[in-house]
Amino acid sequence: MSAFRPDGWTTPELAQAVERGQLELHYQPVVDLRSGGIVGAEAHKADQAAPALYGPEKGPERPARAS
Repeated sequence: MSAFRPDGWTTPELAQAVERGQLELHYQPVVDLRSGGIVGAEAHKADQAAPALYGPEKGPERPARAS
């Protein structure tokens, strides 16, 4: 049985995607709404394993699985 992760990946799926270079990081700025200045950044993983299913139009993350 594979461990289920909160991000929707099983542990073996995540390990395989890392091995194959199918994940990349995308950075999103964190903006202070009062000053309009950038105060940091968030890193998000993007799944390149199946762009047609998980591409930018569907969001950077794999959709969550039903439990």
